[in-house]
Amino acid sequence: MKLRRQILFLVLFFSLSFLHSVVHNVAESIKNLTIKSLTQSVQNQDIIIFEGQVEALIGKTFHLWADRVHVDKKNLIATASGSQGVPVKLESNDFVMLADELVLDLAKKTGHAKNLKIHIQEGFLSADRAEKKSDNEWSMRDMVYTACDADHSHWHLSAVHAYVKS
Repeated sequence: MKLRRQILFLVLFFSLSFLHSVVHNVAESIKNLTIKSLTQSVQNQDIIIFEGQVEALIGKTFHLWADRVHVDKKNLIATASGSQGVPVKLESNDFVMLADELVLDLAKKTGHAKNLKIHIQEGFLSADRAEKKSDNEWSMRDMVYTACDADHSHWHLSAVHAYVKS
């Protein structure tokens, strides 16, 4: 019985060491991504899922909080989602963004978001769907912009489809 426990302990120890190694290799291969979470599950050598109070640093610019982050190492895609009405939060020095789901292409530095709300210095922007096409170009569907921070804005601009370029 004692020998069985020792073998079981060794198998468990090496399994956990292997899992840590795989998680470390996935995170390390995406040099600009650092993630902390309660749990990690490895789907294969290219896919890892982080769940529970996920906090990610993307480069030196963005800070992300989510309930779940799915990382595709091969395609350099990170998909963040919230749960039970708690949104994904992405923050930088220039803005705070809340969304139901956020997909980031880490190689191209593009992505898209669902049910997006952004607080920028100049005001507030929301959209049913937004896609970052380049460093300074966004395409948005069902967009609303206002500078008013009241619960019911005194004025706003809205568009079924908007193309924003800075």
